[in-house]
Amino acid sequence: MYEDKATWTDLTMEYKDSLDKIKEVKTRRKHSKNHTDAVDCEIAGSMESDLTQTVRELRKKVLYEYNTITEEDIINPKYSLTERQKEILLLRQQHNSYTKVANIINSDPRIVFKIYNRAIDKLLKKKEQENSLDGLTGLSKRQEEIYDLYFNKHFKPKQIANRLGVSVNTVKGYLQRIKQKTGVKIG
Repeated sequence: MYEDKATWTDLTMEYKDSLDKIKEVKTRRKHSKNHTDAVDCEIAGSMESDLTQTVRELRKKVLYEYNTITEEDIINPKYSLTERQKEILLLRQQHNSYTKVANIINSDPRIVFKIYNRAIDKLLKKKEQENSLDGLTGLSKRQEEIYDLYFNKHFKPKQIANRLGVSVNTVKGYLQRIKQKTGVKIG
């Protein structure tokens, strides 16, 4: 399942993704009157608690262990890390403590830790956005098609309706469900 090169940030993202899916199941079945859905919702609640704790522990690993992130991720321009953040992340990957990194770059260890922490937050946030938009978790095939036409190809709802042979109101309904599932802004 995991490659030899799985990092703590990779594992954090995988568990965070699982946590989000459990929350989605819980939300969908929350108001159901079906007994099975109520049981599933209760089980999802206990799983949510366990996954939340696991994500917290993995986040600590990201901050305090070495090899928490790949060099490819550090230098990848899509994560928008500053040169200083890249420098600190790369030095940290070489099994340097925050104090040693601070000495190398002539800074305070607390500042190095803050910069490292902000860089990790930025990277995880960008990866999470990437996962939610690339994977389009929970969207039907039709919703994925409409998502692609609207957000990637910049079609207007009327153009989408004409292309798919449906009404404009149907397209708007799909867009609202996409918004609910993904949290993207429509407008």
